[in-house]
Amino acid sequence: PHEPCSVRTSTDSSSVTNPSTRSDQAHMGGTKQKGVVSLFVAGVENLAPSSSLGKGVRVGNGILLTDDHQLVSSLLSAELTVMIGFLEAQSLAQLPIVAFRRFYGDPFDAEQSSRFILENLATLGTFLHRLWQIRDHAANVEFGFLASPQEAGLVTRQSFRQGMTTADGGRPLVTFTVDELQAVARGSDTFDVVIEPQPFASKDVSRFQRALYFVQSARSTGDLGVKVANYCGCLEALFSSDSSELTHKLSERVASFLAPGDRIPLYRRVKQAYALRSRVVHGSGGAELEELRRVSVDCDTWIRALILKITGDPNLFNLFHGGHRGQVEDYMLQLTLGTTNSDSTPSA
Repeated sequence: PHEPCSVRTSTDSSSVTNPSTRSDQAHMGGTKQKGVVSLFVAGVENLAPSSSLGKGVRVGNGILLTDDHQLVSSLLSAELTVMIGFLEAQSLAQLPIVAFRRFYGDPFDAEQSSRFILENLATLGTFLHRLWQIRDHAANVEFGFLASPQEAGLVTRQSFRQGMTTADGGRPLVTFTVDELQAVARGSDTFDVVIEPQPFASKDVSRFQRALYFVQSARSTGDLGVKVANYCGCLEALFSSDSSELTHKLSERVASFLAPGDRIPLYRRVKQAYALRSRVVHGSGGAELEELRRVSVDCDTWIRALILKITGDPNLFNLFHGGHRGQVEDYMLQLTLGTTNSDSTPSA
């Protein structure tokens, strides 16, 4: 779901390369020096704090989120504004939240600059993905800029396309409290196991990692039918152990896991969602937009609850992230037919 992209420009037109591997660079005045301060800055779209962030929220890797427009204006110096473009700088200045990082050290060369930006954009992407655990949102970071003094100074731009949308397909401005932002920033890294995964089909990728792939894929498309298909792929990654009676087993297991005391209503809704998924994937008919929207929002809500429950219990996490198929099957049989309920977790 993360698609890094950069563009390179200079006075030499021969330096223009393929858009998938290019970087935008503009020279700033100055002389080469040691121990300089480089500045990384990126705008966070579709995200706002419910109150002032004060001195900012540190989200990892030295990156600070700020809503201090006076600070942002000071970061966007006249020289930097010229290099990144007036409209881009104006857009950054108007966003409710801007991310930045000052780095003191040796100047970056062009390759190091591009790598540094992508690493920081990935850190922001991880934070925003973890923020989804609190509630659905479409916050996104598209461009990052690095001002790093060189022989003539250098500004590098990289993009990191995610294109997130909420479960209903929109991109609303979603508000989080300072406490929520800080809680996610300092929270467990359990949710991050998917950030640098093995190839999807690798036997080393756990069912939990596959589930998070599907979550990211669902969130990064605006098509509601494809969202539902990916959300159902997430449920299947977590709860299927074979292909027989898949719809019934999946619905029963999800309902038993999330609503052991009142399983039938949830069982029916999960079954309806999977039937809609089958119509979308197999081309047997479409659905009304309102039905697609309702099912997508339902799936997003269930999966958030599932992931929070799994990551909140070490035994469950070990089962879904490290357990083999036989262990998962035994747990599911106990969950649906035996004495185990969803709160009686498997032994470590």
